[in-house]
Amino acid sequence: ATYVSVDNVLGASQAIDHLVSLGHQAIGFINGHRAAWVSQQRLKGYHRGLHQNGLSARSSYVFEGDFLKESGRKGAEHLLTAHPEITAIFAASDLMAAGALEQLQAMGLDVPAQVSVVGFDDQDLSTHVSPTLTTVRQEMYQFGRLAAQELITMIGDEEYVPKHVDLPSVLVQRASSGPVRTSKL
Repeated sequence: ATYVSVDNVLGASQAIDHLVSLGHQAIGFINGHRAAWVSQQRLKGYHRGLHQNGLSARSSYVFEGDFLKESGRKGAEHLLTAHPEITAIFAASDLMAAGALEQLQAMGLDVPAQVSVVGFDDQDLSTHVSPTLTTVRQEMYQFGRLAAQELITMIGDEEYVPKHVDLPSVLVQRASSGPVRTSKL
């Protein structure tokens, strides 16, 4: 089937590259449920980003959520309780990242001075949370426009061949990510 998507592997890898560029090496990941194709792709990008930056992937640094805010809260609590050395969290959705922000603040941690957070989607809420959320942007308007174009072509062409269009992702840096801490605050 034809579909239009963002390059989820590239987007997740960009998030890791960004965090590593800020000095982070212990990076946790709150993923969506494992049956979702985007979860598999974003996990692949998380691993690729770590590998490309010379870091080892640790399965214990990955928390399986469900793309909702509450799983972001649970994921952040689990990751930081089990691994206090983690200095950054990448969440596979902005909703989970917003939950992680809330939980980190409830635990008395300063974002980004003690833990940086990056999301994925660039939903409107990204600019309405505090601190504003660094995230990987998906160009939803462009998705819709290209999908509509393909549908029109499909309807008018009996020999239409389905295609998969991967749009590039863009990392949008905001206030939730910063340099790795050099000491405990």
